Amino acid sequence: MNSGNKYKYALIDNSYILARNHYGISVGKKAGEYTVGDLIKSCIYTLNKIPRDFGVTADKYVFICDKWSPDFGGYYTTHLLGGAYKDSRGDISSKKGTASPKDTYMTRELLEELKSDPSVSKEEIETADNQVYSNEVRRTAKYAIIEHLVDFGVPSFFVPGWEYDNLVYLASRELYETDNKPSVIITKDSDLLYSLSPKMDYFKIPTSKDKSGPQIRTYSEIYSEMPDEFKGKLGLYQYKAYCDAIGMGHNGMRVTRKKGTKGDKVIAEILEGDYSSINDVELFKKQYESFDLWKYPGLEEARRIIHEGLPNYGTIKPYSDWLAFCNKYGMTGISSFSFYNNFTSRFNKEFLRYGKN
Repeated sequence: MNSGNKYKYALIDNSYILARNHYGISVGKKAGEYTVGDLIKSCIYTLNKIPRDFGVTADKYVFICDKWSPDFGGYYTTHLLGGAYKDSRGDISSKKGTASPKDTYMTRELLEELKSDPSVSKEEIETADNQVYSNEVRRTAKYAIIEHLVDFGVPSFFVPGWEYDNLVYLASRELYETDNKPSVIITKDSDLLYSLSPKMDYFKIPTSKDKSGPQIRTYSEIYSEMPDEFKGKLGLYQYKAYCDAIGMGHNGMRVTRKKGTKGDKVIAEILEGDYSSINDVELFKKQYESFDLWKYPGLEEARRIIHEGLPNYGTIKPYSDWLAFCNKYGMTGISSFSFYNNFTSRFNKEFLRYGKN
């Protein structure tokens, strides 16, 4: 146990870590030239680097995952907004969004359709085949991490229909009320800067292009950057909700303010009850209300995760189980006892009281 850790919990964006490491192992390679084990191992290396190389030490590291729900046809926010949310990121088969076919989430079924289409070139089929393989590696690695790393100190949490953003903001709010020790969000999504509290910091793993190196961002820093006219009137999360609801964000919500208007001026008018700079008041209100997590199905499950799962879920199984895990996915280089011991010894065992049922 390391009681000198800076943070209580490190809430890691599962999608970010998978995407970052998937790129690292697959760039310039074709289907079959990298494996699920390569991706899992790369993610584990990143878990080692966070405290060792960047000094972001925590009593417990957890993955927070996005989780589609068939009940909502995706995320609950998407359901609330009738599909008009993050829909420019590729969903050609359902005719939503504006992404090109090359950005479609490629499946084996779609690949077979392409193969039977005489107008599709050999090069396009090869590209699609590589996409299918890439998607399968990433999906399999994601669920392998969820299934196995809980046995070695790093559990994963999700709520059907909720995104990482949703669960982390709720955690930021709830932990502020109950915890003395701060926690940290680990992601590259700048939207999460507006989910901070005085007890929740933000960290993005630096890339080679980040000249300033690793940086922790705090609530006080981000609050100081908010326009003075809103300080004392809006919290960070509320301010972000207004910005996105009028169309100033990058999550695909529709622009509802009139052309030529300035965002902060429009928000100031709305706070006074003046919607004259809004084109579609009904859509604005719907988009703004989508930030109200307290109306989301799954709220009690999310709270249970925060108050019961975070402080308790997870265990440390013996080295023989680690070796079996490494062998299952062909992960040489991390299968030694010394690696296992170094990896698991940094976790505070007081937060690892039980594993999978």
